[in-house]
Amino acid sequence: MTRAALLLLCLTLWSCTQFPELDAAQDPAVARAPYPEFLPIEVLTADVPARIEHGEAAAIEARAERLQDRVSGAGPVTGTEVDAERLARLRERAEALRNR
Repeated sequence: MTRAALLLLCLTLWSCTQFPELDAAQDPAVARAPYPEFLPIEVLTADVPARIEHGEAAAIEARAERLQDRVSGAGPVTGTEVDAERLARLRERAEALRNR
């Protein structure tokens, strides 16, 4: 028998081991308890307070507005503007690379 097969056999047998310490840790009342009732998420989260502070909410809303402005084209998109001179240089370089 190869080492790999022996190792696989040992792992298979070990996975069937009982752990009485873990079984004894469970309260017998838990095993007899009925299943919990399913509730809509709105009911579960109705009394949960917000996790963000007032200042954080304002910062998130401001960022959302900036992102929305960028999407709609109302605001500047930094880092992607290319002036006419640079665009001409880039086109010249691209043409030179094509002609190689």
